[in-house]
Amino acid sequence: GTIYTCRASLLIGTFNDDNTNTVTFTPIGEATQLVFDAEPGSSTAGTPLSVQPVVKILVANTNIVTAGPDATALISLAVSASSPSIGTVRGTVTLAAVGGVATFTGINLQEAGIKILTATKTDTSGQTYGSGVLTVDSDPFTISPGTVSPLMSTIIATPSGPLVANGTASYNVAITLTDQYSNAISGVKPQFTSTISADSVTQPAVNTNAAGTSSGSVASTVAGSRILAISSPAGLTSVATSVSFVPG
Repeated sequence: GTIYTCRASLLIGTFNDDNTNTVTFTPIGEATQLVFDAEPGSSTAGTPLSVQPVVKILVANTNIVTAGPDATALISLAVSASSPSIGTVRGTVTLAAVGGVATFTGINLQEAGIKILTATKTDTSGQTYGSGVLTVDSDPFTISPGTVSPLMSTIIATPSGPLVANGTASYNVAITLTDQYSNAISGVKPQFTSTISADSVTQPAVNTNAAGTSSGSVASTVAGSRILAISSPAGLTSVATSVSFVPG
């Protein structure tokens, strides 16, 4: 609210005491609602939101609470129960408002998906001019997967084998791409190689699905062990598995 300065004077007939004394006061209101003054912005997993949330504490006439316990009340952020996907808000998720405004910095989430945040004001009703718990949900925003991780991605051949090297029996080779936080990376067509050049390698024909997986196969007429490794996307050659074929 506005800070007011008032002066009282006495007027009797044509006489004015011309009082110069003033008094200053700040109206104190009880908070009735929270609003996101800055809605959280989309980002990639583990990186700060492109727009950091700003939450305002308002009184009934929609003015900001600038005095009383609600002006410095604690505001917390969490993933809303109505969010389309789960997650954990990271960073400084609870802070005290300053003049009825909570300005967050460094807020990030590691879980990919569409998110909605809930801002919550703590209960100050036990204090003069305080109010109860207040909440507000943000607009939806998106956390995208990060870059593909060689530590979390996998290549798995089934069955366990060994298989007969007859040129027909084949291993299914499932490649799963994820970022460092285990978020699936969809929409990418991976490839793999075998250390035996004579092997018959069938590359995945489709992009990775919502689980980050796409599959190919390998057959051979050459007995022995070989290493299958992801050759694309780049940087994943360390992601490998061993399979064996035996003479027929």
